Amino acid sequence: MTSNLYDEDYNLWSDQQIAALKNRDVDALDWDNLASDLDYPKYWIDHQLVMVISSLLELYGDFNTEDFEKYHWKTFVDTNRLMLNGVLEDWPHYSDKIKSAIPRAYLSAVNLIERHCKTKGFEFNFPDTCPFSFEQILEDGWYPV
Repeated sequence: MTSNLYDEDYNLWSDQQIAALKNRDVDALDWDNLASDLDYPKYWIDHQLVMVISSLLELYGDFNTEDFEKYHWKTFVDTNRLMLNGVLEDWPHYSDKIKSAIPRAYLSAVNLIERHCKTKGFEFNFPDTCPFSFEQILEDGWYPV
C-alpha cells in the first residue's frame, strides 16, 4: 500500500502505521514508505558524523587563526554532537551503527576539509584513519585543541 498521506500528513500516517504494526494488520502497512523511513536513520547518522568529524579536523589541523573561527567550529561540533547523542538516548542500539560508520564518515570529512584547506592555502597530511575515538567524537566539551 502506497499512500499520499505520507506526504500530506506525516504524523497521521505514522500513527496509522504504528497502529497497523501493533495490530499485525499487514494489509494496512505502507511498505514502500516504511522501508524508506526505517533506512533514513543510517543516512542521517552518516551525515551527522561527517559534520562532527570535519569540524573536529578543522580544530585538529588548527587552520583557524582567529578565535572567532575556533568558536564557530566548536559550536558546530557541539550542535551535531547533541543530535547524535540524542539519537543514542532514544535508540541506544544505534551505537554499533555509529561506530561502524566512523571510518567512512572520516574519509568524507577528510575530503571536505582538504578542499577547504586548498581554498585557504593550507596543506595538511591527515592520518589514514580517524584520530578521534568513538567516545571523543561524542564527548561533550572534548576538542582536539
